[in-house]
Amino acid sequence: MNWDAIGAAGEVLGALAVVVSLMYLGRQVKHGVNSIENEAYSETARTFREVLGLTGQYNDQFIHGLKHFDSMSPGDRWKFAIVMHGQLSNFESFFYKQKREYIDDEHGERWKRIIIWYLSWPGVVQWWKQFSIAYTDTFQDYVNELLKGLADGSIPVPDHSGFDVDVTQSLSRLNF
Repeated sequence: MNWDAIGAAGEVLGALAVVVSLMYLGRQVKHGVNSIENEAYSETARTFREVLGLTGQYNDQFIHGLKHFDSMSPGDRWKFAIVMHGQLSNFESFFYKQKREYIDDEHGERWKRIIIWYLSWPGVVQWWKQFSIAYTDTFQDYVNELLKGLADGSIPVPDHSGFDVDVTQSLSRLNF
């Protein structure tokens, strides 16, 4: 064997080592991205559950607020506003995580359905009109588009049977 053959074999082995290293690096990066996505989803879901825990403390006020935010006492309105701010802040966080592709589209659609469920309540719409200023302009535009879709029928209104409220009639009077 001459030195040229040994050099060529070394180059082939070196190139093979680079390919294997790149494959390993790609796998590690993919694993890292999956970890970020999982953590982003888990963090948002955990915070969502914590805020839902607050609603348990104020069940009657919360259900009344879903239906009739404007007719609540100032104290009950404030409690409802705190819970709704927590929920919409979670939704805003999730919105941006999905926009940055930390959350996959399937989970993004799931959270969108939950946002729509909340937004289809007349009391939440009343609350949003007063408190939307607390959110980024981009998220406000997103929520307002969902509200328009609920009002014009292009987004189906979720079922609220069992809560004694006609959300369809309330949504048809929206001005978005």
